[in-house]
Formats: sequence, C-alpha cells, structure tokens
Amino acid sequence: MGTYYDTGTQWIRLRTGEVSNGGILPHDMFVGMLNSPQTEANWVATEAEWGGVRAGIRRSYSTGMPTTAPVELTSCYGKRASWHSMKSTWTDMSSGANDAAVTSFLNSIPADHELLLTYAHEPENDNPLAEEITRSAEWRAAQAHFYDLVKSVRPQTLVGPVLMSYTFEASSGRVWSRWVPPVDKMDFFGLDPYNPYKFPAVGAPNTWRDWPMGAGMPIWQQACDDLGVPGAIGETACHEDESGIGPARKVAWLNGAIAYSLAHKHVAFCYFNSYKPGDTAEPMLLNSSPQSLAAWANILSAHQKGVK
Repeated sequence: MGTYYDTGTQWIRLRTGEVSNGGILPHDMFVGMLNSPQTEANWVATEAEWGGVRAGIRRSYSTGMPTTAPVELTSCYGKRASWHSMKSTWTDMSSGANDAAVTSFLNSIPADHELLLTYAHEPENDNPLAEEITRSAEWRAAQAHFYDLVKSVRPQTLVGPVLMSYTFEASSGRVWSRWVPPVDKMDFFGLDPYNPYKFPAVGAPNTWRDWPMGAGMPIWQQACDDLGVPGAIGETACHEDESGIGPARKVAWLNGAIAYSLAHKHVAFCYFNSYKPGDTAEPMLLNSSPQSLAAWANILSAHQKGVK
C-alpha cells in the first residue's frame, strides 16, 4: 500500500516501506557503457584499452521492436548484464499490438541473464510542445502496458523509463511530470545527463557542469526520492577540459559522477562511449586521455556487479 502523489497530470502511488528492484543496494550498482559500433569485438577492444578490466553492464538499443534478442544482448550472456532499449508506435504498445513481439523477445533470453529494459527512451525529444499533453498520455499508457507485459513473462527483469535531463530545466518549456509513468509501473527512473562543455550539436557555451549537472538534474533526483523509485543513469559523457586545467578535470568529473550515483542509490550508471560526428565529440570518449582511461578502469575495478 502507499499514499498518493499528484504530478499535476495524474495520481500515482508513492511506495512506503517497500524494498524495490529486488533489493539492489548502492554498492551493487551496475557500472558500464554503450559502445559503438555495438559489436562484441569492439567491446572487447574497448575493454582492452583500460587494461582489460571488465564492465558489469552494457547499454544497447534496438531501433524498432525486436522479436528475438539481438547480438548486443546475446553477446553478453555469461559475461555481463544488459540494459536494452526498444521502441514502437506508442499506441501499438498500449493496444497490445506489440504483445507477441515482446513476448517472443523476452522468451528468447535465458532466465538467468541480468536484464534492464527501457521502452521508448527520451520520448519527450520527439514531440512538439504543442502536443505534449496528448503525446505524453499516450506514452504513459504504453509504459504501463509494457511494464505489465514484461512482468507477466519475465518478472525478474527490471523495467524503467529514461528521460532527458534537459526536460527538467525550465528552458525546455516542458512539464516534466507529464513524462512520469505510474510509480507502480517502473522499477527505476532513468536520466540522460551530459556535461555539454564544447558540445557541438547544441552549440553550448563553455560552461563546465559537475555533478549534479545543471538545474534539471537535482529536480529529477528529488522526483526519484519523492516517488520512492531509484534512479539510473542511462547515458552520460564528459568533454576534456580546454580551459587550462587539463585531464585532471575530467578525472574528477568521472569520480564525482560515480560518487553521486552511489550516494543516491542508483541502480545503474552507463557512460555513452560512442563517437557520432556532430553529436558526441571525440574528446567525450573514455580514451580522450590516459588519465581518463585510468580513472575509468579504477571505477570499474571497484564496481563489478554484473561481471560474470
């Protein structure tokens, strides 16, 4: 049972006295990354860059709705946990049109594989503000249906949404509470925060962001605390400093990121270790300096949950 919390658009249950997410504790946090291209060979080569220290979770994506586990998942079996995202038309999900595909996908994954799932991550990024009320309602309905379906087929799977950190900033013009599923339809509440220092895609000013980053991230964390749902970092990345401080600044950022997630009992932390021209700049990769690589190796060594 629980009390209720008014988000402004819906009433959602606030958990009281529950042990959520199978009892995952702060020191059990999954720590890993997304790599691109999403191949096992690339993953092994990337791990070798920081001395072969193993990562506990791999973040991956399907552009549609898979019916069987893609190689990004199957290559993790017996090695590490997975956090996978998928998408479809939201009304197809809520209506049950995707049920067969989702059921087939879940049944293709071994029961002992540790798995986190996210449906339609960063949904608010794909919709004009004028349609936010209608579209967010469609998305919440899809989230609720997806959660119930996953739990009916593979109850050990952790399911949660992932939103943009920008959504929680006033400058976005969005009402973030519209993008919160019912509290009993998520095991974690994910966020994609970035340090946009020298971030070319958005033309961000040269303002460094340490944790918690920006005005929006503390609001998200407070929402997690108020709802009684643990947070999770689905994507994050940091540029190398160019102000004269040097590599030590990114090292401090990485250590601060992990410390923040541990202090707030996050389920998982994933670095977006992918270079996409015009999006993620090369200095945002983990191999941007020897110091960055060494810091990441130390972080992984201390957090081995998920490593098989």
